[in-house]
Amino acid sequence: MKNVNLPLYVKLYCWFFCVNAIAVVICTMISVFYPMNIRLLGIKGELLSLTGGVLILVSIFKGLLSYSMLRGNAMAIKIGLIDAIVSLLVILFVTFYPFIVYPTPTWERVISSEVLFIALYLYYMARLNKPVPNPAVAV
Repeated sequence: MKNVNLPLYVKLYCWFFCVNAIAVVICTMISVFYPMNIRLLGIKGELLSLTGGVLILVSIFKGLLSYSMLRGNAMAIKIGLIDAIVSLLVILFVTFYPFIVYPTPTWERVISSEVLFIALYLYYMARLNKPVPNPAVAV
């Protein structure tokens, strides 16, 4: 499955996360001197905190995965499907958790538009992971 023909949307998504991973590494070095915040998948936090550290690792993972997808790695396509499912579940949890736990408006309630992009990414990853029927095998 070398040289997988990725749809344009997935290629743009991959390039975005490749650039994002590089930017996160650069911003992490700068944040030693100037405090910065990071936001990914609806979660936000300071860069040099536990939450920020987890988000940095997730950004770097997504960047490496995106680079592997652009290179046509078959395993990256399968891991991309898992990444899309987990990302969608995290975004939905972060989006609806304040509505369930805090019925009174004491918490910042934000419905993230990232859900639309991740859902489209999940759709394309699921289409790419469908097994191709082999015409040589008799049914």
